[in-house]
Amino acid sequence: MSVGRLDYWIGKKVLSADEIDSNRFLKAACQYANTVIQYGRDRYSGKGMPLFADCMHVEHLKAPRSMTSHRTGTEPKPTVWSFFHNQQNLMRFLASLSQFTGEGKYINAAGEATEYMFNNYWYKESGLLHWGGHGYVDLVTGNTYGMKGVVHEIEDVYPYWELLRAVNPERGEMLMKGIWEANVKDWNALHYNRHGDFKKQVDHANTWNRFWDGYKDPDISSDLSFISVALDLSYAAYSLGYQKQEEAPRIWAERLLNLIIKQRDPETGIWPNLVHPQISKRGLNIFGRKYPQATEPRVYVGNQLNHTITQMMGMLAIVENAQKYSRLGEMVHIKEAVERHIIGFLDASYDKESNKLKSIIIDGTDLTDFRIEGPFRLEKLYFGAKNGGSFLPQRITPLYTSVCARGYRVSNGSRKFRDYLRDMFKAVGIGDIGIEKNSEPRLNFSTNALEPAYIFALVDLFRVEPKPEFLKMAERIGDNLIEARQHTDSGLFTLEDNFIIQNPVMDKPELQEPHEGKSVTEILGDSHKTANLDSMEPLALLNIYAAQTEQYNIMPSWVAGGLYLKVSSVGHILGKEIQLWFDKLALKQFYKDNNIDCSWNIDEN
Repeated sequence: MSVGRLDYWIGKKVLSADEIDSNRFLKAACQYANTVIQYGRDRYSGKGMPLFADCMHVEHLKAPRSMTSHRTGTEPKPTVWSFFHNQQNLMRFLASLSQFTGEGKYINAAGEATEYMFNNYWYKESGLLHWGGHGYVDLVTGNTYGMKGVVHEIEDVYPYWELLRAVNPERGEMLMKGIWEANVKDWNALHYNRHGDFKKQVDHANTWNRFWDGYKDPDISSDLSFISVALDLSYAAYSLGYQKQEEAPRIWAERLLNLIIKQRDPETGIWPNLVHPQISKRGLNIFGRKYPQATEPRVYVGNQLNHTITQMMGMLAIVENAQKYSRLGEMVHIKEAVERHIIGFLDASYDKESNKLKSIIIDGTDLTDFRIEGPFRLEKLYFGAKNGGSFLPQRITPLYTSVCARGYRVSNGSRKFRDYLRDMFKAVGIGDIGIEKNSEPRLNFSTNALEPAYIFALVDLFRVEPKPEFLKMAERIGDNLIEARQHTDSGLFTLEDNFIIQNPVMDKPELQEPHEGKSVTEILGDSHKTANLDSMEPLALLNIYAAQTEQYNIMPSWVAGGLYLKVSSVGHILGKEIQLWFDKLALKQFYKDNNIDCSWNIDEN
């Protein structure tokens, strides 16, 4: 890799140690980054790979191993996960930190990991990296593994395409084309699946040159065409089109988004969560006796209500990307459809009195009191649904404040986004931002709020309304976050003991999953000690520093990365097995208690 390719990310002014230490947020971010670079990369294979582990134990400063999670049946021994697609927050964070500090080691670490992936885990046939929801690299052996036959899956990722193409322009472009080639099954219908073939033979020279004669009915009807996949595909094509100033990839991205928009509800403007009809209803054809329109693509229910946040952030990222490259004029109708979808969803689902979300059909019908009654053709139901239960309203994730504030900024000040943001901040005790843009804020500076999402939201709000109270509140929450989640010695972040991982989905206690409604200590039997290296906290701290110094152009944007287990754990990795890895007696007891036949060696550290 040419060293010069990464010079863009190295700030011209090199900050001294005293200058860094003088700002508590920048200091905390640098401490985190230094630990991640020193201890978070491969120390297990003997190869010295520059790849990062997904998580690290805060006391041992080593990655725990796992045999039961992500197992494909082919791993000969416990593995150390490195899911590169789940490290895009980390890549953005390290790149921005070099811009802020003038220290090149941060972007160089990101570049080395990216280059190593291209050199060692890139499929020439398809242009794909070995990444995605079903593919990972084991840092113990350097081997690749994955789930469900090792298929390519990309959804809710929004990779750091600028870095990927800077490190290797040719392979970066082939990757951006490859995710389309692998996951689009019928180009005439733009029928795609979330699963693709890593080794598909692809003619990258002709990806965007296919004949197009309008949308056709698909010949396939059994694929899972979640809109989160389409959004990632569109984000890649738009990014490539902007970076190379080529129209063809942007046209295909627009066609794909238009296909989704065509299927939105005409009254509410809410988009479907799946694009193409399914033969198999995957256990969600449960409303037909009362609501025949409530097919799987047209409902948002249970734990899906908070998962859809990643789709909304992806939509806004696509719009903001167009603004960044001065191409918004090409997608005015898409921008309007995105805004209408988010507001329509909140209009139908959000109850500001309880600060909760109701399960809905996209036409706005409330499904809260619907009693699920079988029998069903499939035993497994999805999104927390259980026979005999009804969906409880879900406590809204803090990430919706980020959506509302980002929507407020990207929409150039839409009042509806601001009104919802105001309601949500009041509901969690942050205070009142004011009924009007020119109103005086009345914020609660003694709040104990500490979620990164609130910081992202306040910084976006501050960019539209530069009132000192909004920045002061972001700083207050940043202080809370450092105190409650950052470990003094390592600088890593973990969840507080009383954090509730996930809401109960069904109304009957006997139908609820064991982890629902439980705190961290109730689930782990201990404090949380496995830090996700892709977490959102350090990005949030850099967002505060960017606002303080008015350096928004180099601020690391949070799109939807860092969401291990989606939003249920707000970007953190929790697992009893990995937490116990360094306590061998307790680990053996865990296997015994859970009837797991431990036939592998667990004595390695």
